[in-house]
Amino acid sequence: MQLKFGEIRKHIFATGLGEAARFKQDAVEITDYVTPYELVYKPSSEVSSMFSSDEEVDSDGNLVGFQEQLMRIGADVTLFEVWARDQPEDWREGSTLKHIANVKTNTPLTTSMFGDQKLFF
Repeated sequence: MQLKFGEIRKHIFATGLGEAARFKQDAVEITDYVTPYELVYKPSSEVSSMFSSDEEVDSDGNLVGFQEQLMRIGADVTLFEVWARDQPEDWREGSTLKHIANVKTNTPLTTSMFGDQKLFF
């Protein structure tokens, strides 16, 4: 199947986002929308500088869990910059990423009983 799809399209595993931009957040339909070809989420420098790639230990020598580390993120913190591309990078000249949004927190991050005991992926 992969070979057959490859005859038509180079990016065979790309998932179409054709309907992603059709509605506003309040469910109002947009008739002249533009759909991105690709979305890229870049971690903000604000957050990426908060964490080390080394394991963190507390003053007693215990490993600090990622939940505790994430709870250091407060309100109004930019987690990711969202960048969009309108066409495949190798398709033609002019394919560039454009910054379209930021993903920010509204409140400080916290744990919850539901998330800790029932939400598993």
